[in-house]
Amino acid sequence: MSAELYHRNIAALRRHLPPETMRRIERPVEFPALVAEEGGGDINVDLGHTRLYDGGAAAYAAGQVARFLAMPSRLNVNPPALDSDWVKGEKPFYEALIDRFGPLPDPDGGDPGVMSGALISFGVGLGLHIPLLLKSISVRDVFLAEQFPEFVSLSLRVTDWAGVIEALEARGGGLHLYLEASPIVLAARVFEGLRRHCALTLDGSYGIRHYASPVLDDAHRQFAEMLPTLGSSHGFVEDECLMLRNAAAVMGRHGLRIAPPLDMAPQPLPAIVVGSGPSLDKSIDHIRRLRDRVLLISGGTALSALLGHGLKPDLHCEVENVADIDTVIAGVADRFDIADIPMLCPVTVDPRVPAHFQRVAAFFREGLTPTLLFGGEVGPWNHAGPTVTNLALRAAVWAGARRVYLFGVDMGAAEKDKHHSDASFYAWAGAGGDEAYWRSGANMDRFDIPVPGNFRDTVFTNKTFLFNKAFFSTFAAAHPGIVVSNCSDGARIDGTVPCRPEELDLDSADEKPSVLIGRIFDTLPAIETALPAASRQSVLADYAGALADWRAAAMAALDAPSGFEAMIARFGALVRQTGDAQGTASACYGGTMSLMLHYAFAHYRRLKAAERDRFDAVCRAALRDRIAWMGGLTDAALLNAEADIAGRA
Repeated sequence: MSAELYHRNIAALRRHLPPETMRRIERPVEFPALVAEEGGGDINVDLGHTRLYDGGAAAYAAGQVARFLAMPSRLNVNPPALDSDWVKGEKPFYEALIDRFGPLPDPDGGDPGVMSGALISFGVGLGLHIPLLLKSISVRDVFLAEQFPEFVSLSLRVTDWAGVIEALEARGGGLHLYLEASPIVLAARVFEGLRRHCALTLDGSYGIRHYASPVLDDAHRQFAEMLPTLGSSHGFVEDECLMLRNAAAVMGRHGLRIAPPLDMAPQPLPAIVVGSGPSLDKSIDHIRRLRDRVLLISGGTALSALLGHGLKPDLHCEVENVADIDTVIAGVADRFDIADIPMLCPVTVDPRVPAHFQRVAAFFREGLTPTLLFGGEVGPWNHAGPTVTNLALRAAVWAGARRVYLFGVDMGAAEKDKHHSDASFYAWAGAGGDEAYWRSGANMDRFDIPVPGNFRDTVFTNKTFLFNKAFFSTFAAAHPGIVVSNCSDGARIDGTVPCRPEELDLDSADEKPSVLIGRIFDTLPAIETALPAASRQSVLADYAGALADWRAAAMAALDAPSGFEAMIARFGALVRQTGDAQGTASACYGGTMSLMLHYAFAHYRRLKAAERDRFDAVCRAALRDRIAWMGGLTDAALLNAEADIAGRA
């Protein structure tokens, strides 16, 4: 417990941790306290009513590590679903590897010698287990999740964190520490940290739970729920190209309003956000009962269900960029008058959709290519996706609501084959000209993952909704002044308050909800004022150069004579979004590249040593082919967008 060790640790940690985290762990700690174990030779943490470790910190760490190494807990990548529409663009890459080397090998079948991405520890305590683990396992990055900064502060005097960091830096990695008292925020920060720093090298990563506490246990549970989506892409190049083309057309729409990411002043009117989950059918009468007392916001196909029951929302939200959305809206417009419903959408929505509405406000959604290109002066909306009901919740808060009630936001169902409301477009006879497609939920993945229900012990969901559910939870945690009540009979959403519809009663509204929305829309600037067409043209010219530079850097990484793992490390920097021109290109190419390299690393790690050089060569050739394919897509998208903007200038 020397002062020298403490100062060495502080100097090393400052290279990896943000200033706010450093301030929290550098504070003097009066309680809890480091104490010596009886008989000497070991230390512990005195918590007052008990001690943190049974038998002493060093003995506890040694025993825990021995048990862990005998049966390690590891993350394993799943093979891609080659028959899925989501992998059409990457499929030739996967097939090139599988044709030569067979399907993804067993996780434990490969020879040693390949470094896995991460060690994740839920709980730091005094941290003595980390150096012990790193003597036996080889990883680039260590992720630490802790509830109590005091424990980390005490650890600075007993654990050689400087030695840990120096070892990780020599491997090209680092140490990441997350201090949170909220389980969902702690779980989400570890999840996003892994996706940011180890997106390509997740396979074979290690996870350990150091000590138990209600917060850490709940954080680990929620992290485990997120795990099936850990390898999900941040985007696809085809999708980014489509969004660029859509944005160029949508921003050229006369009369379009642009919505900056500034919430309106808080107002007493609560909001009901409606999704089209199966439970909507049983709660529609309660929505009707409360209709005049709330701001009613529909998300996606919930519009069809509400109108079918004679309820017109005050605000409608759309978020998807695909042609299916126009099919739905056009079908709804054939049956109902929707022109006077105000609509909120990102600039990336299918450009035919806004034409059905007289008043449209568009925004820039965080992290997307058009946002990085055109949204700098306006600013991006966060928490506005990935689904339309995520946006509808964000829209309620944007409009000033401080109490929000979710209806039909099920994120799963009690019946595995029941994915949407019977009143929604999905169930309409002859909907969209392909009844089987729509009745399947537009080819929605089956609900086969059990999760805790909002009003039931268990419901079922899929990977997509698991991913989306986490965004609701992180939104609730990030907005502690907003009370989000979940009135849906679907999956439990951590951070929301379960509320049965029949128990909900609200006061009468002081202002007509439609008047409130109309007043908000009137304050928004017109697109012609916020983003003149001439400025958009110059941005695209610069973007074409950034894309070409990114592809050149990617080809240079493939041509470098270094080994496979060094190539992966180079791409790790290339696919990471930053605030410069490369980051804008990474937003376009990075998602697709990450998916391919994520799989390639897993396959490489699991091979016998004798096969790895040949795999490396085949992998590089297949990647060159896909980079050329991506370049063709973006060249075509740029030409389309430039022509659209020039035609409207």
